[in-house]
Amino acid sequence: PAGSPGGEEAAEEAARREAAGGPVRRARAAGAEPEPFLLTEARTQLSLPQMLRRPDSWLLWLAGCAAIGGGNFFATNVGQLVRASGSHPQLVAQLVTLFSTGNMLGRLVGCDASDRLFVRRGRSRCGVVVMLCVGMAAAHGLLLAAQLPVAQLPHAARGEVLHGPPSAPAHTHTLLLAGALLAGTSFGTIWPHLVVLASELFGSDHLHTNYLFYDGGCGATGTLLLANLLPRLFHRRVAASSSASCDASCFVKAHAAIAAIALAGAVAAVVLARRSAPLYTRIGLSLEKSRQKRRGMTKRAQSAWSLSQAIASGA
Repeated sequence: PAGSPGGEEAAEEAARREAAGGPVRRARAAGAEPEPFLLTEARTQLSLPQMLRRPDSWLLWLAGCAAIGGGNFFATNVGQLVRASGSHPQLVAQLVTLFSTGNMLGRLVGCDASDRLFVRRGRSRCGVVVMLCVGMAAAHGLLLAAQLPVAQLPHAARGEVLHGPPSAPAHTHTLLLAGALLAGTSFGTIWPHLVVLASELFGSDHLHTNYLFYDGGCGATGTLLLANLLPRLFHRRVAASSSASCDASCFVKAHAAIAAIALAGAVAAVVLARRSAPLYTRIGLSLEKSRQKRRGMTKRAQSAWSLSQAIASGA
């Protein structure tokens, strides 16, 4: 009953809730979504079927496949790459270490760097994806250059290099090491960005399914097509039927194909960056307003502390 103590308390609690949520409720009742205090993602929350009907989802998928597949190609074939170039087998451990180090650093600091360089300045985070795809293309360009001297030899000579003692010059080792570090960094950095971009571009309500499309789809497609099927295709065309491994000419063609696919992924990321520019402009403005508000609160707190100190010293 309204006159009872319990009824009065319930009415007061309902009034407080209505006062606290009144503007939000009135805005939604009028058909307009209220402006959030801090905008960090798209307002439209897309499910997986809805996301797949957007061109943006496939642009991001192509870029992710290029970066992930290029990295998995190196990790899967590193031993054969060293043998085909005529390098010493001990180089494999150094290449794996550099690839793993770049992978770790990319996962640790990649998103923080993209926040500072792009998002906080109102620029699309997809610009980082452009850099990663270009980096993967450059890495395979370095690996191609390491294989090129042997690839230009006659077939019989390539077989001797493949199965004979190490004979590669020092600059071949340098190219392989640089390519390993660059490929590992690009490969590692793309993984956390797929999570963040899936949330920012398509909303976080269905992130658990939307991200799995990129985690499984890009990983499986890139690994199967680029890391496994591509070298086997060129192996059947250029390698001797009695040889169980690709020689340098096989890997040169594979590196060239992966570099081209990575550049195609960079073009897709450029298109996606242009399409998402308005969203990141709003996110950047929202972050700037939040920083200004925090600075204002800090200044007021410092002023209050200074006043309290002055009063205490005067007393």
